[in-house]
Amino acid sequence: MTRTEPAIPLRGRPRRFRWFVLADVVAVLVLVGLTVSVVAGDPRPSAAPYEAVLVAVVFAGPPVVGGCCALSEGGLLPAVGLGVVPAAGWTVAVAVGEAVATLRSAPTTPADSPVWVFVLAFLVVGVGGSVGGFLSARGGVLAWRRVRR
Repeated sequence: MTRTEPAIPLRGRPRRFRWFVLADVVAVLVLVGLTVSVVAGDPRPSAAPYEAVLVAVVFAGPPVVGGCCALSEGGLLPAVGLGVVPAAGWTVAVAVGEAVATLRSAPTTPADSPVWVFVLAFLVVGVGGSVGGFLSARGGVLAWRRVRR
């Protein structure tokens, strides 16, 4: 009878901290802080840093994180999880910002679309980007190994 234990890739794998996870979490926390500040109506921060961070974290971050996850021999599930984090963080930040604006009795401008539309779009972009980045990096690694032989 053959043994399948050596073929299981998750056994015996060393657990190590991955710095790109910390970088992604810090970027999402910056996005959350700016979102709460902008939604709550605080005039100090301008919209330019918020827009730059929003684009970088929500649209450019997930493919990079998915690629890093694949290159560090991580799985697809952590890559998808890290693709969901920006949308979840933004959703919480909007809810907190609205609550702060209500407590301050600050006027809020209604959005052109409901919040759930933005959340769904950010989820699709985040998950799609992280899966695309993961598959691209994994395909690149497999092709490199094939060429190197």
